[in-house]
Amino acid sequence: MSQMVRRLFLSLIPAVSLAASFSGPAAAQDAPAAATSKLQLGHRQPEAAKVPLPGSPMQLTVELVNSRDVESKIRLVGSRDGRFMDIAFPLGALNKVDHAEFTLTVPAPLAAMTYQFIVHQPDGSLSTSARYMIKRPCIQNFRVEVSPDDPNARIKHELGTLIAKSKSLERDTQNLEAALKSLKDISASISQ
Repeated sequence: MSQMVRRLFLSLIPAVSLAASFSGPAAAQDAPAAATSKLQLGHRQPEAAKVPLPGSPMQLTVELVNSRDVESKIRLVGSRDGRFMDIAFPLGALNKVDHAEFTLTVPAPLAAMTYQFIVHQPDGSLSTSARYMIKRPCIQNFRVEVSPDDPNARIKHELGTLIAKSKSLERDTQNLEAALKSLKDISASISQ
């Protein structure tokens, strides 16, 4: 009986190694197909002269050049005026040339904004785009110069501090108004 089991086992070994040898080339043929299916991005950054007023809504658009998948996951990562941003894009739509296009509205920067896109690839990996930068050609900086001999120096310094704080609050208010408008737009699109 053990001789019979042994012969049966030995007869199965070539079949197992034959099946293993066929799985190798098939996997090798699948690898190039997976490499060519990487999602590729197209993006045109806004010109510095056309960037809206600080805090105003600014649209950033990304196109998947080789895909029609409007449910792809794309994130915007960067900094706006020194503050970190990490924002997920909403679902996209097909554009005129049948490519998936994603649009995100962010507040325009006061001075500068750097950003890049992270794309979740179909195979589960992540790809990072080139880094983009928007920098305003002219940035207003207010500084109060007070002579040390001035008897009202302390009052003028306090006044300068109040002016700086009011400008900062003005920018924050513009950012909050832009965020509120975005929330209202999202609420309107959800209710439809």
